[in-house]
Amino acid sequence: MGADFVIGVDLYADIAEVQQVEGIMGVLIRNLEITQRFHSQADSQQADICIEPKLAGESLIDLGKVDVYIQAGFDAAMACKEELLKLKQHTS
Repeated sequence: MGADFVIGVDLYADIAEVQQVEGIMGVLIRNLEITQRFHSQADSQQADICIEPKLAGESLIDLGKVDVYIQAGFDAAMACKEELLKLKQHTS
């Protein structure tokens, strides 16, 4: 789309292994997570920087944990701070 730099966020990079999935909803959610992980891997490779929040064990459809998701994203972005600052210098 004409962007000079691409910053990606991979919410599924830290997907947790699951020993057992309970019920049909659990199977459907797990299927969604695995599918999203597959697609996000391909997209992440095209980004100049990819931020990967640590969300293992969290269900991204649980809107009651928005604060947890935001904090994980902030922490992951801060972990990439040096890379982001270098990218910013290239745009100046």
